[in-house]
Amino acid sequence: MGNMDRDAAHADAGDCPVILLRRVLLMCACASLPSGLVCADGGAILDRGEWAGGRFVLWVNPAPPTVGPTEWTLLHAVDPAAMPQRMVLRLDGAGGAWQEEVFVPMDAGSAMHTCITSLPFAGEWRVTLRREGPGWQPHTVVLLVQPAQAPWHAALPWMLLWIPAGILLVLRESLAIRQRRARR
Repeated sequence: MGNMDRDAAHADAGDCPVILLRRVLLMCACASLPSGLVCADGGAILDRGEWAGGRFVLWVNPAPPTVGPTEWTLLHAVDPAAMPQRMVLRLDGAGGAWQEEVFVPMDAGSAMHTCITSLPFAGEWRVTLRREGPGWQPHTVVLLVQPAQAPWHAALPWMLLWIPAGILLVLRESLAIRQRRARR
């Protein structure tokens, strides 16, 4: 009876590398997804500091900024009584190209504002934050925009490489487990 318990324990332990291998393959498959499809990080902080009577943080998503749709998030902590009517984002690019968007509060009375723009070309852009109303100074920062990322299907051959590699690893582990059991 002692041998049966020992054999059962070894049989269960033999499945452990297969479970570990499955988890590793799943993580590799998830890691091979192009980052352009996954935008859950909130972007990168572009600038922060003191501006217009309060502290602010400006995020841009995607990080690094690329040609195409871009989400801007502004956290501006000021006295609620001093909250402006409108906050504007202005982008100035090469050759006189420019665009403006109005920040929209995420919630009523929230210090968090957001807007979405579309950057038409790569290069250096001047980003200006402006509060509507008299006496408010704009805040400017320089942003370097990268060329657009390749479409996801350009990475398809590399993503599909995990499938045969995973099958070979699972077959190898299965064969090793069978050989260990046969030796006993």
